[in-house]
Amino acid sequence: MSQANRLRQAVEAKRKELIELFENMGHTQIPCGTPIKSLTLTELQEIYKHGIKK
Repeated sequence: MSQANRLRQAVEAKRKELIELFENMGHTQIPCGTPIKSLTLTELQEIYKHGIKK
């Protein structure tokens, strides 16, 4: 497997981990209505870092 594929898989795994964390806390979307599952890893990390503002 190429390095790019391994990196892609690692990013997707981390993204899924954060989505599962938010869903376990009862969040399926952010306040503007965007589903958590449609966000990128970077967006999810920023929300995790700063919290979901209501």
